[in-house]
Amino acid sequence: MSTNKVKIALGDINKNGLYQVRDINANQVAKYKDAIKLGAKFPSMTIDQNNSLIDGFTRYEALVKVHGLKYKITVIKRNFKDDIERLEYAASENSKNGYSLDPFEEKRLAFRLGRLGVSEEEISLAIGRPVKKILRWHKEALIIMGPKGKHSEPRKRGVHKDIKEVTEEQYDRIKKEVSGWAPNFHADQIILHIENETLNFKNEQIVLKLQKLVGVITEALKERNIL
Repeated sequence: MSTNKVKIALGDINKNGLYQVRDINANQVAKYKDAIKLGAKFPSMTIDQNNSLIDGFTRYEALVKVHGLKYKITVIKRNFKDDIERLEYAASENSKNGYSLDPFEEKRLAFRLGRLGVSEEEISLAIGRPVKKILRWHKEALIIMGPKGKHSEPRKRGVHKDIKEVTEEQYDRIKKEVSGWAPNFHADQIILHIENETLNFKNEQIVLKLQKLVGVITEALKERNIL
């Protein structure tokens, strides 16, 4: 894998997300942005032979916000033989230079590598998780029902084990919006704040959300003959 350092404008880097192994965290971008303004130095980002960003997505977002797309930086440019090598490198660099992948990001990367034909043993080395855990992730996978048939995707924490199949639209919302905490936790938090009198009922947005919640729950219980 040949490597060299090159200077390139941020706007000339292909930030297409093909090799992004973690989601962009707005809070982390804000922290990096503040650090850049104070003169902090970060490890060089990595691009491939096609100028596609492989490692450093959060750093990239922060740099663009501070300096704009015309700003030139020095990056590591590597020649990768295939997408497997790109994803394995991205996973390794994230562990070294940033904060660790969260559990769902690890699962998602394991499934991506698996679809590319990588063995469980190689996936284990790439993400630092034992083979038995990777096999368990596949056993617990959700079946996605799409127009082209069925396929499996990693289950996100918070989705009950009794839910076996979902549509592509449902899974898209799971990936983007499910917090990772069980619904019981969120219900308990709302009950706690109401009983503890630490919910601001003068806040119009809170009241509207509670009214919507009551309506959605009531309708769901009625549909299932529970209410």
